[in-house]
Amino acid sequence: MPSIFAVANPKGGSGKTTVAIILAGEFAKHGYSVAIVDADPQGSSYQWHASSVARGLSPQGVDLVRAPDEKALAQAIDRLDGYDVVVVDTPGYYGDVLIQSGGAAPPGGGAGGGAPLAAAPGGGAPPPRPP
Repeated sequence: MPSIFAVANPKGGSGKTTVAIILAGEFAKHGYSVAIVDADPQGSSYQWHASSVARGLSPQGVDLVRAPDEKALAQAIDRLDGYDVVVVDTPGYYGDVLIQSGGAAPPGGGAGGGAPLAAAPGGGAPPPRPP
């Protein structure tokens, strides 16, 4: 089970994508297998990753998965069990993806069912260092 870090703030333009990319890169630099889940319909993390690959600057050790809605986010989290660290780049508005990435069930239920998907603020220690 990976350590999951959600970079979340309901305000757009607050630097969530930048923080998510830097956080993922630092974990990868230290030998962790890392995936970024781009849960923002704007797709900024995806655009960064694609442009890096197109320029021959493939981010080593960082994979990216698009999950632009609540259902895709739940499916992505389930599929990324083999990673050490998963960083979720959330959208800049208060919606179901942001609610789910924080571990609360969306209004009316939905995927996640209240199971925490993100590290608690101030918590969320990284997994043990790989050998």
